[in-house]
Amino acid sequence: MDDKNRKIITVVVILLAVVAIDLWYSYGKNPSGNNLAAIPNNATTSTTSTVAGQPQSATTTATVPRKKYVAPVKTPVAATSTKDVSKIVLSHSGLTNVSWKVTGYSKGGFYLVWSQSIHPTYPVGKGGQFKYYADPAANLGTIITNSKKGIFYVRVCESLGTVCGAYSNEISFSL
Repeated sequence: MDDKNRKIITVVVILLAVVAIDLWYSYGKNPSGNNLAAIPNNATTSTTSTVAGQPQSATTTATVPRKKYVAPVKTPVAATSTKDVSKIVLSHSGLTNVSWKVTGYSKGGFYLVWSQSIHPTYPVGKGGQFKYYADPAANLGTIITNSKKGIFYVRVCESLGTVCGAYSNEISFSL
């Protein structure tokens, strides 16, 4: 094999390697099999080849940007005012358990909110806590007080994504 053919084969092999690396990154894995979540977003991969006996201008460099991996996150539905829930009645059903009855239908589910301050709302204020129930048929919940003692005020609301629609009556627990 002469020198000219050897140079052509070398360039072709390098280009194939660059294409292979790009395909690996396109499918969310680097060539080592690691997930891209562990690789910085601004990182790049460079492959440089200089054909022997050629001037520096014959250097081939390929840069393949790494794609950012974004893990799926379950979030509440987008905020829309359905006006489908006209009333929510909350009741105490155990030490820290509650149940509610809904008049209407909440497509986005419910937020159970509680605080040691009266009239808890969602998004919760300082010291407030919440639990999201995505199921529109949900009607039972438990407040978690992290061993705090005192009076806790509790409400349930219709989820409209990042805000609440209709709120229930307020009940209180003394722990």
